[in-house]
Amino acid sequence: MASTWNYADYYREHKKEISQRRKERYRKDAEFRTRVKEQAKVRYRRERFGKALVDRCELVDEKGQRYLSIGKLSNLCNRNTQTIRNYHRDGVIPQPTHHDSRGWRLYTPAQARLIRSVLRKLDTGQLKSLKEVTVEIEKDWRG
Repeated sequence: MASTWNYADYYREHKKEISQRRKERYRKDAEFRTRVKEQAKVRYRRERFGKALVDRCELVDEKGQRYLSIGKLSNLCNRNTQTIRNYHRDGVIPQPTHHDSRGWRLYTPAQARLIRSVLRKLDTGQLKSLKEVTVEIEKDWRG
C-alpha cells in the first residue's frame, strides 16, 4: 500500500530550511511582509476579542436606531475627538441627547450629517466664525 504524504511530517523534517526561506522572503519582499503583518493583526484581534470584531463607533439600540460615537463623528468631520469635545464645552455644538451606559456621547446619523456639513462650510470659508457654526447647527438640531 502506498503511503500518503503528510505535511506535518515533512515540516518537522525540514523546519529549519522552511523557516530560513520564509525569513529571507520576509526580508526581501515588501508585499509579502505587508501581508504577513496584516495576518498577524487579524490573528491578534481574533485571539484578544473573539471571532466577531465589533465596530465600536456605530451602535444600534434595541429599537434598531443607529448611533455614532464621538470617534466616528470626529472621523467624518476630519477633526480630532478632543476638538469635538472642546466644541461641546465651548457651546459650539450642543450636547447630544443620547448617551450610552458609560455616559459616552452618541449622535444620530442626522445629527452627525448636520455637524459634518456645517463644519465643512467652516472649512471652505462659507462660515467665518464658530459663532456662525453654532447658529447654523442650533437652527436644525434635533434630539
